[in-house]
Amino acid sequence: MDIYSLFHLQRPFKFISKTSNFLIPIVGWSMFLTGHIMLNRVDRRSQLKCLQTCIEMLSKGCSCLFFPEGTRSPDKIMGGFKKGAFSVAVKAGVPIVPVTLVGTGDVMPAGRESQMYAAPVKIVVHPLIHTKGKDADKVCEEARKAVASALPPELVGLDSVADSI
Repeated sequence: MDIYSLFHLQRPFKFISKTSNFLIPIVGWSMFLTGHIMLNRVDRRSQLKCLQTCIEMLSKGCSCLFFPEGTRSPDKIMGGFKKGAFSVAVKAGVPIVPVTLVGTGDVMPAGRESQMYAAPVKIVVHPLIHTKGKDADKVCEEARKAVASALPPELVGLDSVADSI
């Protein structure tokens, strides 16, 4: 539901998605054919290839959409951010545009992807975070604070940064 909501921004971007989503008939095939980026989260080589692909795409002017939590939480509480996206942005020298999605977990609850409910979705696009002269941990922390600022306090989890994608 998050990706479908973000298409309403009407901006071109490529997103990273787990391998199993690319196996879904029609949807997965469309993702593959339109150049979105496949990630096998348990395979370190796949993670490195994904990061390299993103750096190449960014150098060509393409925006890459990461979900820094890595997965949706069943309790809707924001989890820790993984720093892969922020490492890519720092290496590529491009800014980050944090986006907060509020309500997508009510439309399509985690673990129940075959069920959808009517509910409002709010998209908050935050100001750019420049990466030049910063390390990935600092950028990750800034982005997490920006995203959290638009969430109800009860949905903001513990501050944490993980090393993987």
